[in-house]
Amino acid sequence: MKSSTTTVRRATSTAHRLGLLLLAAAMAVSLLQAPPADAAFNRPSARLSPSSGVLFGEYLSPTDNGYRFTRSSQQSRITDQERRLGRKLDLSLYFYGFTSSFPSWREKWHLDNGRTPVISWARGDTRQINNGRYDSMIRARADGVKALGRPVFIRWFQEMDGNWTANQAHSPDDFKKAWKRIRSIFRQRGASNAVWVWCPNAHNFATGESQRWYPGDDQVDWICADGYNWAPGRSRDRWRSTAEIFSAAHAFSVQRRKPMMVGETGVQERRSGEKAEWFRQVAPTLRDRLPNIQAWIYFDSDKRYDWRSATSSSSARAFRDLAQHSYMNSRRR
Repeated sequence: MKSSTTTVRRATSTAHRLGLLLLAAAMAVSLLQAPPADAAFNRPSARLSPSSGVLFGEYLSPTDNGYRFTRSSQQSRITDQERRLGRKLDLSLYFYGFTSSFPSWREKWHLDNGRTPVISWARGDTRQINNGRYDSMIRARADGVKALGRPVFIRWFQEMDGNWTANQAHSPDDFKKAWKRIRSIFRQRGASNAVWVWCPNAHNFATGESQRWYPGDDQVDWICADGYNWAPGRSRDRWRSTAEIFSAAHAFSVQRRKPMMVGETGVQERRSGEKAEWFRQVAPTLRDRLPNIQAWIYFDSDKRYDWRSATSSSSARAFRDLAQHSYMNSRRR
């Protein structure tokens, strides 16, 4: 009987493990499956969400080969890109250090010229934030944002779930407490025009790691993810489509009923014409498979790898076609 019981237990344990594996596989497949073509998706909305389509934006680096452009040359980079694309950018992203002063000239200039700024506010030590060390600085940032008088996106501590930020993020609890403290200060200062974007790494949604850092539905206006097609620059990575990169994050945004933003994305050249083809699949993928993505920002910069949109004539044409695509020309509310 003992041998028989052991055999039954082993069989039961094996069946249980097999069941878990099958369940995980089914969940992974479901994340990548496109919704039925005739399925109506009722998109959630928040401040700055379009009534249809996608807000199209870029990050254009203010430096090139160590040279930092002047204000006028930075402005020209953006307006020249808009001329090449044959359209105005909906969004323009800029990175600020945690203790850097903002808003700067950029935000008012963008607002005055029909773009919405995305302020990517870098990480700070969450435990020092939580003990009040930076309260006066945060109040000053809130006052500056309030003075703009128009809605702007605030993306604080992007990619907080990465191992490269662990010495400042510390833990999900520390991060969430710091997020709530910062947002509370903005609220107390009357900076109600700040639209809060929570933005972890796209690849961590599939494992559930990103979700551990979610501050709560009452704290987040938009759910965001940063995700890149790292091949071929990172040898261990394979070529990935937009759907593969962002499906798990998209599923979470649908679950939480929050509009989703792609905060950063990029693709490198591999074989001739392949980068152009990657650009060509973006708009149909967002429309047909990831309909809750309502804002998309391209990291147009040669940093670590060459993510620039115009690394070849074919990629430049395809990126312009993407910018011109009807789905990427949103209808503003």
